[in-house]
Amino acid sequence: MPSPPTIFASILRPSPTLDHSVRLLSTVSGTDKVLMTVIYASKLVAFFVNRNPALSRNPQALEVLRSLENLCTPLSDVRYVLRYYGLLPMIQYSIYLENNPPSNRRLLHLGRLQNICMFFYFPLEHAAWLGEKGVIKMDPSTAAQCSLLSVRFWALYVILYFFHLAEEWRVLRARQRQLAARKSDQGPEEVEKARVKMRGDVTAWQMNFAINACFLPLTIHWSRPELSLLTDVQVGALGTGAAVLQLLKAWGATA
Repeated sequence: MPSPPTIFASILRPSPTLDHSVRLLSTVSGTDKVLMTVIYASKLVAFFVNRNPALSRNPQALEVLRSLENLCTPLSDVRYVLRYYGLLPMIQYSIYLENNPPSNRRLLHLGRLQNICMFFYFPLEHAAWLGEKGVIKMDPSTAAQCSLLSVRFWALYVILYFFHLAEEWRVLRARQRQLAARKSDQGPEEVEKARVKMRGDVTAWQMNFAINACFLPLTIHWSRPELSLLTDVQVGALGTGAAVLQLLKAWGATA
């Protein structure tokens, strides 16, 4: 027989939101997206502080800004560490893709090309970071070159993903037309289930498109650092947008 609640139970009530937050932060992806949000949002905070004459001369505001900058450096390192296992999901997905190929051949070939990009991206990024930290012996120029190549493969992945999304949209539109043509006498419950699934698939597609749209200018900017294509505030805005959208996606996945 379970014990009765203690005297503190009246104030320490079960919290579904807390439980959900724990599930989110218990995943590598969830933790990464929270840290990503903090890092990029801090760039926006810095922009608005420096732009405001009163705040830019306020010692307390400047101290908070310095604290944020000091916090973001280790948080960025944590995100690198969290990506140490990045190749494993790629290998797992490659195995799944070849054993369960989509009926659409374009999606299959695009998936393969995207995986190839990631197979180059992760080792190059890991090598660059470990070289910069002195964990492995690497000339600084070599580490910088590895870092640049890694982000270029990431940019190529992002570009390929737009083609992937375009093909997914074409498939979704075909499904929508088929669903609209179905008659009610074919089973109203089944039709409604199909409509609910369709709405969910369209929402997921829109979310993925928005995330990729944020990453495209970022990855191109990082791929051509000599051009300085984006300002810090633009990087902060796009990064925050991508982070928040991915955080919402991770929140939904851990519901």
